Amino acid sequence: MANLGKILKDEIRRMTGRQLRSSVMPVTRELRAIKRTLRAQSKLVDTLDRAVRRLASQSDAKLSEMRQVVVGEQVETARLRPASIKRIRQKLGLSRHQFAKLAGVTANAIYLWEVGKTVPRARAKAMLLDLRRAGKREVKRRLAALAAALVQEAPPAAGNGRRRAKGTKKATRKATNTGRGARRS
Repeated sequence: MANLGKILKDEIRRMTGRQLRSSVMPVTRELRAIKRTLRAQSKLVDTLDRAVRRLASQSDAKLSEMRQVVVGEQVETARLRPASIKRIRQKLGLSRHQFAKLAGVTANAIYLWEVGKTVPRARAKAMLLDLRRAGKREVKRRLAALAAALVQEAPPAAGNGRRRAKGTKKATRKATNTGRGARRS
C-alpha cells in the first residue's frame, strides 16, 4: 500500500509540474519580450536625450552669435522710444512675458520701457535692436529654443514654491523681533 501512495504522489507532482510549466512558459516568454523592448526603448530614450542636449547647446551658441551681431556704435546711436519698443513687441505678436524672455529681462522692465519710466541698458538695447530686425517665425524659433534650453536646465520642481513650512512666518517674526506686536525702540 505504501508503494501505491508513493506512486500517486509522484504522479500528482509530475502532472502538477507539467501543468504549471505549460501555464507559466507563455508568461515567461512574454516577460522576456517585454524586457527586451524595455531595454531597446531605454537605449532610444538615452540617444534622444543626448541629441536634445546637443541641439540645445547648438541653439544656445546660435543665439549668442545672433546677440553679438548688434554691437558697439549701433547700440549707442540707436534711438528706442517707448512707443517704438511697444510697436516692436506688437509687430512680433508677443506678450510682455515672451518679449522679456527674448530680451533677457523681466516683464516689468518691458512695461517700464513702454511707458517711458526707464530706458533699456546697452545689452538689452542690443537685444531689442536684434528683435526689431527679426520676423515672427524667427522669434517663434528663438522662443522654442529658449524653452527647450530651460527644460534641459531645470530640475524637477517639488512644488510651486509658494508654500511655507508651518510656523515659519511666526518663527521669523520672533527671531527678528518684528511684526505686529514688536516693540519699537
